[in-house]
Amino acid sequence: MLKFNTKLNIVSLLLGTLFISSMAFAGALWQGTTSGMSINEVRATFPQLASTKPSEDVLEGQPVKLLHLDNIQIVGSLFSANFYFKDEKLFDVTLVLDGNSSYVSTMNVFGSLSTALRKKYGKEVSTNEKSGLVNQTDAEWLSQSTHIKLSTVSVSNDNAVLKLTYQTK
Repeated sequence: MLKFNTKLNIVSLLLGTLFISSMAFAGALWQGTTSGMSINEVRATFPQLASTKPSEDVLEGQPVKLLHLDNIQIVGSLFSANFYFKDEKLFDVTLVLDGNSSYVSTMNVFGSLSTALRKKYGKEVSTNEKSGLVNQTDAEWLSQSTHIKLSTVSVSNDNAVLKLTYQTK
């Protein structure tokens, strides 16, 4: 009887560990989404999502943008949300600042967004800034199993791109 209970305890411990590991993998991303959600589960969270045709130049095994949401107001600016899937499971959510802006005006949004993220997640775990022909600024946060990356890049101070990406580590 003791051997059966020991085996049962070991099996229970292994199953519990697997369950906890799978919960850790399904990290919180953005606005109630979690990594590993199906397309239908993401649609249930955001009924107004639009489908996007997958790009033909995506390499095999890379995440594919399948859903898109426009007109999201964050820190007084409009963003679009792109939902990327890998093996039909949500992999990451990337928010992109709408419109073509100069690097300087984009950096103002970057500053406001950094402040908001600092209030929510604490101090950045890393920052990086490069200037020259290509200007690039990055800041990164970690929240449990979620990696949050804020980045902006521009060439010659024109048409800057700002992205905020939520991805499970």
